[in-house]
Amino acid sequence: MAAPSQAADQVDPEPEVETITDLAYTDPVPAETQGNLLDLYLPVSEDEAPLPLIIWTSGSAWMGDTGKEGAGNIAEEFTSRGFAVAGVSVRSSSQVQFPGQLHDIRASIRWLRANADEYNIDPDRIAIMGDSSGGWVAAIAATTSSIDQLGDEPDTEGVSSAVQASVPFFPPVDLLLLDEQTAEQHEAYDLPFDPFIVHDDPQSPESMLIGCPIQECPEETERANPVAYVDGTEPPIHVFHGTHDPLLPPGSSETLFNALVNVGSSATYTLVEEAGHSVVEIIGAENYTVYQPNPSGELVTGQDPAPTWDNIEQFLWDSLGTTEPGEPDPSPTETPSPTPTEPTEEPSPTESPAPTEEPSETETPAPTEEPSPTPSESPSETEEPTETSSPDPSAVEDPSKTPAEGSDQESDLAATGAQTAALVTGSALLILIGVVTLIWFRKHKV
Repeated sequence: MAAPSQAADQVDPEPEVETITDLAYTDPVPAETQGNLLDLYLPVSEDEAPLPLIIWTSGSAWMGDTGKEGAGNIAEEFTSRGFAVAGVSVRSSSQVQFPGQLHDIRASIRWLRANADEYNIDPDRIAIMGDSSGGWVAAIAATTSSIDQLGDEPDTEGVSSAVQASVPFFPPVDLLLLDEQTAEQHEAYDLPFDPFIVHDDPQSPESMLIGCPIQECPEETERANPVAYVDGTEPPIHVFHGTHDPLLPPGSSETLFNALVNVGSSATYTLVEEAGHSVVEIIGAENYTVYQPNPSGELVTGQDPAPTWDNIEQFLWDSLGTTEPGEPDPSPTETPSPTPTEPTEEPSPTESPAPTEEPSETETPAPTEEPSPTPSESPSETEEPTETSSPDPSAVEDPSKTPAEGSDQESDLAATGAQTAALVTGSALLILIGVVTLIWFRKHKV
């Protein structure tokens, strides 16, 4: 008998990863902060093509400056998939109040982009991810992505703070609505626990972030709402939340998703049944519902894509413009078309669907009865995507063809009919002219 082939048993070895820690992306203020540092995880390869980058920040209810420390687990998942990973820390609420944290994450993106050549990073393919308050970081970095210079931000020196994709896990969004959304969450899911946090409390993580009781300073609080910056220029965003999150209600993620869909941005929302405030409980879950708009803008529910690292990887490749590491995509995913604005001061908040609060500290799941921004079916019942209400409902008469295809066919039929009518009319006129001419000639005996 022939010796068994070893090829089938061979597994591609994990790439060697170079880890560089405590890189300062800006000066430490205050001096003792670690919120100005980042770590890099760089897969070593003979291929010299620049690597796409994932930025990760872990949540702490804005109370810690060590967000980069959670990036090691993400690096274990993604360096073998062809990504570089950066763990980024931002300052805590005891070191600086908002908008300091927003300025920090944007400064780290600019630093990574400016130093891309040194670390073999592709400056045009940067994604950002995070959980809880780190999910808030990922969300607000994405929604301010098209703004070159915020009004009170240190000089950006012309370096872009843009990201090309964002994956927030259970982010706090509209801080002023968190308690209301938590109450809705308890009513909708009959939760077996009471709210862990009163977000409107003067000593809540949200109030500490803003520097005053949030309900007493709504204008300042609204500036920390990622939805306040949504204008249709956002990169693709996929947000995840659990129905049984004891700290941040899922209504918070709904708010972000609805706001993005309402302006035509590329957005997906996955709501996981009975998952708590944990990425581990979301990845690999079997009971979930995915909400996303179809080509006509109507909201549909289904179970594709499943909440797995493989599908998040595919979302990133699609959003960053490649389907496989190192291979260009002939038809990369387009981001929303509106032209970015460059305000001279902090963008003024715009209306948004119920945002949420700090992810890792105070939010409990809180959609209304159904687990979606405008959901209608439970995740377990929707194996096949089904249409539900949408931010801007418009009937689609034939689901097998898009409005563009239908209108093209109607135009072709109309054009053909017009051409036929013109030929018939022209022929009739020629015949009539011939008959009249013949009669005239005979009458005058010409």
